[in-house]
Amino acid sequence: MRKILKSLTSLILANILIINCTVCLSSKAYYEKKIANYPVYQQTSNECWAYSILSMANCMYGGYSINDIINAFNASNFGNYNWNGATDSQAYNTIQYIFTNYYPSSHNCLTSNEIKLEINSNYPVYISGDRVNSSGGHAVALMGYKSISASADVSLIYYMNSATNSIMYNGYVEGASNTFHTNNSQVYNWTYSVTL
Repeated sequence: MRKILKSLTSLILANILIINCTVCLSSKAYYEKKIANYPVYQQTSNECWAYSILSMANCMYGGYSINDIINAFNASNFGNYNWNGATDSQAYNTIQYIFTNYYPSSHNCLTSNEIKLEINSNYPVYISGDRVNSSGGHAVALMGYKSISASADVSLIYYMNSATNSIMYNGYVEGASNTFHTNNSQVYNWTYSVTL
């Protein structure tokens, strides 16, 4: 009888604790960090990569046009851009060409700490990925995140999406296969990043 009573008491206390924690978490404010006044652009064709880099260049330097990005592509990739998109390595070469005051480096999907380091330093991040269950790819510029507290893992990312001409957000889970989207039907696996 004593064992049953002890188990029952533990169960009741555990449920009270869960209820109290749920109330605390739901009333707790989130920590959010976004790069202020981040520029937003609308792509007209397959140049999401170019408009993502354009937003990064105007965030860091100002005064860039889409033609400056295409000229940088041509100079850094030894050819003429044909408006059919760019590979990750071509985008990386273009970023290196433009951001000569920084030391761009390429990565896979960033960790929570890497996201925080870049955004807290006011550095946007170029991210790209392959479309889920289909062909094609897309690129966006990461410019913010949200977490439960300043020291907690990132739970949401914000990015400039030139396909929708807007700042969008998506959930983020440390160590998982993370995605971003252009609208409800087009989802992309985050597979590549370039940090400044």
